[in-house]
Amino acid sequence: PGETESEMILRWQGWFQGMNAHPQSLALLASAKQTGVADIPSLRKWLKQAERRGGHTAVASLSMTLNRLTAKRSLREWLEWPTNPFDVLPEGALLFTAKGTNWASVQVLRAILSGALSMKNVRLLVHGFPWKAVDFSTLTLPKQVVISNGPLRPDCAIVLTETAPESVTKLATRFLRGDSLLSENLSLLARGESLAIVDGAVVFTTWKNQDVDRDSRPNRRLN
Repeated sequence: PGETESEMILRWQGWFQGMNAHPQSLALLASAKQTGVADIPSLRKWLKQAERRGGHTAVASLSMTLNRLTAKRSLREWLEWPTNPFDVLPEGALLFTAKGTNWASVQVLRAILSGALSMKNVRLLVHGFPWKAVDFSTLTLPKQVVISNGPLRPDCAIVLTETAPESVTKLATRFLRGDSLLSENLSLLARGESLAIVDGAVVFTTWKNQDVDRDSRPNRRLN
């Protein structure tokens, strides 16, 4: 919703570029869109026609990418289902989850995240995304996005929440300069409490009921 045709083509090109499609093949996506291509089945048909007209390197690269993506039957059937899931999305929130670390599953997750990012004024919470398998620089993230257990964005706020004891030292070294007092506060965090780091300043925050006894909070050490 709200995406222009040029923005859609750029999103498609970014997706195939992330799948290492040949640079010449990316230009074909714009031509395909102009002829009415809007999904993977129609792109397959269009590529067969384009192959007869020449441009074998570019066409072959896109075809090989699609073949690799749809090699697994269950994923192929899901991708080629003739509906747009965003058409039935009501007002409110979209929750999408998938278990899978293989190449094709990661590319589908990339496509879904890219599609969600193209929606105007969207607020996102992204958790458990396979960032190590994706070039983070290829994604343009809005300001209203929370990334859990992911790479840091420039000028972002960092929020450290309740964590396992064995992770405290690692987190404190990375985000709290190894400060022993702040490390202790991190280890004392309970569910619903956090340490927020904004512009280098560490602030205790909570989304618990306001009637909680303030003396029991770990910010007594920060104060």
